[in-house]
Amino acid sequence: MASIAAAITNDGTSIAGVAYGGVNVLPIQVLDPSGIGQDSDIIQGLVRAVQSGADVVLMAFSSPGYSQALQDAIEYAWSNGAVVVAATGNDATTAVTY
Repeated sequence: MASIAAAITNDGTSIAGVAYGGVNVLPIQVLDPSGIGQDSDIIQGLVRAVQSGADVVLMAFSSPGYSQALQDAIEYAWSNGAVVVAATGNDATTAVTY
């Protein structure tokens, strides 16, 4: 997902990013290779991103359950000026996810 945002525009290949250059990506892995993780891992990664100066945090995953602790971490990010972007919907279901 980060490569879509940070790709160089008009580079002659098959993608053009939306950030137009000047983007730094700070990869923080919070899920295991199969895409599974704990809220505590996600919270720790979100806090680390904010403390490292992230302006935008992309969280390209979802959970079937609500977590007040994760919501608190998201509010921490917002209160420190970070934009939090979440992506969900790749499983062709109408079930609510967080």
